[in-house]
Amino acid sequence: MTASTLDDFDDSVTIYKATGPPDHWVTTLNTGIWGFTPDNETGWDRLDEGDIVLFHSTGKDTEGGRWDSGIVGYGIAGEKRRKEEPLWRTEFEVSENQYPFVVDLEATYWRGDVDDVSSATVAEKSDGRLDADIEALLRNRLTLDRTKEATGDRFPVMGSFNEPSHGEQYLELLHEAPLTAVRYRQREATGEDTARGIVDETDFSHLFGGELELDTAGLFDGLYFGSDERKRIRSATVSAVQSGKHIVFTGPPGTGKTELAENLCRALEGNEQYTGYRLTTATADWSTFDTVGGYMPREEAGGSLEFKPGQVLKRLPTADAARNELLVVDEINRADIDKAFGQLFTVLSGQAVQLPFEKDGAEVEIIPGEDVDPAVGPAPHEYAVPGSWRLFATMNSYDKTSLYEMSYAFMRRFAFVRVGAPTLPDDDEALEELMVEYDRAWGADGADRPERLSVGRVWRAVNGATEERAIGPAIVKDMLEFVRTQPADAGDAAFDRALTEAVLSYVFPQLEGVPKRRRIVESVAEIDRIDDIRLIESAREMLQIELSTDG
Repeated sequence: MTASTLDDFDDSVTIYKATGPPDHWVTTLNTGIWGFTPDNETGWDRLDEGDIVLFHSTGKDTEGGRWDSGIVGYGIAGEKRRKEEPLWRTEFEVSENQYPFVVDLEATYWRGDVDDVSSATVAEKSDGRLDADIEALLRNRLTLDRTKEATGDRFPVMGSFNEPSHGEQYLELLHEAPLTAVRYRQREATGEDTARGIVDETDFSHLFGGELELDTAGLFDGLYFGSDERKRIRSATVSAVQSGKHIVFTGPPGTGKTELAENLCRALEGNEQYTGYRLTTATADWSTFDTVGGYMPREEAGGSLEFKPGQVLKRLPTADAARNELLVVDEINRADIDKAFGQLFTVLSGQAVQLPFEKDGAEVEIIPGEDVDPAVGPAPHEYAVPGSWRLFATMNSYDKTSLYEMSYAFMRRFAFVRVGAPTLPDDDEALEELMVEYDRAWGADGADRPERLSVGRVWRAVNGATEERAIGPAIVKDMLEFVRTQPADAGDAAFDRALTEAVLSYVFPQLEGVPKRRRIVESVAEIDRIDDIRLIESAREMLQIELSTDG
């Protein structure tokens, strides 16, 4: 049985850690196998099917190259067997079966960018290609500093295989970030090693069909909205997901759009259809190469070209990867939508599309999940779009021209859910109560914190001066954290300077190009804890507006 969340593991499972050089973990990713030397046969003996193996990568590869150590992922132990042929880099170099005792992993889960790791065998890879694979696999690794911070103990780096005392905590720490699940083709009766791919038909069938359940309990984690706003956002989001729509969260900067999108992904990950989610940020340079894919040189084949999938296709099931990852595109209106999405307009409407590229001798196709036989899976040249797959995006509503530059063909494929800035009360007592609610949502306690009201007054002054450029709670959170870096006994003058600098650092950058920015600065300058002279002088330099410093 494979598992993708911590709740899937029962109490009988033992958590081990295996230590090895990073190039060995690249081989494990591609084969789903980990090996033991004859000296460590006892460790192999005590490993049971269903146990968890944490993947600890050392700071050196087998050629002496230096890398960042850390925990790169974990696997679920399957059958144990003996092998006869070389598999790892060192075995090929010395033509010796150094790790004869192996375990076939049912599935593996990785922190790194496994899509960027070549599926060729280690014997076929150049040193440059293998180095690039190691770099991709080590991205976003769980650092040993982080494990010590969380447990208070050093991670047990000594020994190639043992049972660490904080195994469950290490597993929980791995799950703090999105993991990519990889499953493997069924091994033949001969025990022949197989490539990265599919375990069996059930590993494909769970990606397609089935009802989606959406537990919204964590939808607003780390965020605060009034009860009516919570109901509106929850209702709009649930309706969009269950009706098959993709979603664009739109609103002013700092209102929690990205957090909502990621929380939504985490809520959906409880469904067996999904193998994780990815977050990427759009740029003005995006083209269909970034989203769909295109040809790239193949190092192992003398520079010949091969098709490499883009951000969207990397999330979809194909012949060598049973994946269905949700995708979050942050700031989607930074990209030229028509240029960047191209053929994806057709894909987002649930239709098949043929791409002008070849893979394994056939034209690349994107097909609806309903056209896939779950017992067989997609062909090598096909990328399937499960009915459950969703694209979520965020968009800054102040860039209104970008909204209208989107074609109606694109817009009608999405539900637009507005995430607005709150209406702030005129009364200071009510304002402070509201600030307490936000502060609690961000993890602070409910104790009296005098800086809350001062920061709240700045927020009210900015949003009340004009509706043209309201700011959201995330910017206010940044200001609070900035002000709180001051020692408690620093005095009133130090607090005033810190509050003013917080405005310059976090509010002023939002006012670039705003026609009524003068009015906003004047309103903030009237707050009694603001250093108005410093504010006005900075407004001249940063925002090109002249205000009098008299009085």
